[in-house]
Amino acid sequence: MDEDERKWRSYESAQNLARSEVTNVWQRFYVFLALHTFLLGGAVFAEPIVPRSVLGAVGLFICLLWFSMLRRGFTYYNCYIRYAREREKLLEEHDLLQRGYKLSEGTGITVAEKPLLMPWSGRILKAQVGTYVIVCIFILSYATLIAKGLGEWFCQK
Repeated sequence: MDEDERKWRSYESAQNLARSEVTNVWQRFYVFLALHTFLLGGAVFAEPIVPRSVLGAVGLFICLLWFSMLRRGFTYYNCYIRYAREREKLLEEHDLLQRGYKLSEGTGITVAEKPLLMPWSGRILKAQVGTYVIVCIFILSYATLIAKGLGEWFCQK
């Protein structure tokens, strides 16, 4: 195997790892989203078998796991994609990842002789940040559920 082929394989491997990791991140995200929707919906709209404050505490714990798994997954994804960018620099006439990075940072690029610019909303609220916002919404919902449950419990005493 010659040096150029080694560079190309290294680049492809990093891209494949990044693609695989981001797919896993989104699959886990949707599983946790469904779980929390079911748990929170059941706690709010159904008559729970266990106290709502207990369901809220369980939900908070699961949110911490969710957040931790998201952080870990996005960290690995960023590692792989940055490595792929490094490998791409070694290849002649390949700059797709470099261009994508510039685009994500707000620098205009040209593709097929047409200018392209990421909208400001896409630069500010990136997918990674959006997932964390959703987790935080669930955390606040569970905290409210706990507070309400404890308030009801203290009012009964």
